[in-house]
Amino acid sequence: MDAQALKSGVEISKYFMIGDNPAGDIRGANQMGWESILVRTGVYKPGDYLDEHSKPTHEVDSMMKAVTMILNQF
Repeated sequence: MDAQALKSGVEISKYFMIGDNPAGDIRGANQMGWESILVRTGVYKPGDYLDEHSKPTHEVDSMMKAVTMILNQF
């Protein structure tokens, strides 16, 4: 992503991962140092956090709320 952004003249200052799977989506984002946003839909079940590595930075109830949250930061 960084190479493509550089080629396009875009500077990326922060990465976000939006997902509904703490074990996959959120853990992966956290391992990369990205902001992780857990959407409480789909495969998510309350209490799904396996450990601190799968705990999200943020939690929301819908994809629209996740996108709105990201856009409101800028």
